[in-house]
Amino acid sequence: MFLFNTVDGRQYFDVTRLSQLLCLPYRSAKKCSIGLALGSFFALMVGCKDTTKEDFMPSQKSDFVNHTFSAALAFEDNFGQVASNFNQGESFYLIFTLTNQSSSDQQIDFSSSQRLRAVVQNANEDIVYDFDSRVMYAQVLGRELLAPGEQRRFVVSMSTNDFSVGEFTVTAAIALSDLSNDELLDNEITQFESRNTFSVQ
Repeated sequence: MFLFNTVDGRQYFDVTRLSQLLCLPYRSAKKCSIGLALGSFFALMVGCKDTTKEDFMPSQKSDFVNHTFSAALAFEDNFGQVASNFNQGESFYLIFTLTNQSSSDQQIDFSSSQRLRAVVQNANEDIVYDFDSRVMYAQVLGRELLAPGEQRRFVVSMSTNDFSVGEFTVTAAIALSDLSNDELLDNEITQFESRNTFSVQ
């Protein structure tokens, strides 16, 4: 069934798929947040069918050789157009694209509904927003399977109400279990990360 995945022979409810399904008809952040909340609630009611964290190993950086993936980060306005300048009070979307550059299927396992880790810095390089502290994630197992050459788009709704006027740098990465915010802030951009800027006026 579309809303379930199988890990090590055990079936579990995939809250990410339900959330995407609930958010599909909407572009507004508020309605999409309602969809995510409903998805999280439903996942808690359904349960994980005896699948525990002890049975499941979240993916780490060392699970993948160099150049397995490439990552790209962009922003879109409410009309789905790529943009980097937004007005105060406007909502926008962070678009993270992960591409499997290898010649084999690549499987990424997650211990929660979180798929992205990201930090936002202002012109003084102060952290003004980060996904780990500002977003709640359902504690359900998840998996992303990318075929050779396949791209996977991860979309996160954001609002300029969370930022002052100015320019901001976002560093985002797929949420591997051993990839920390500190690593996002260093100068090295790995195969799992991408960096881009946007401004609020």
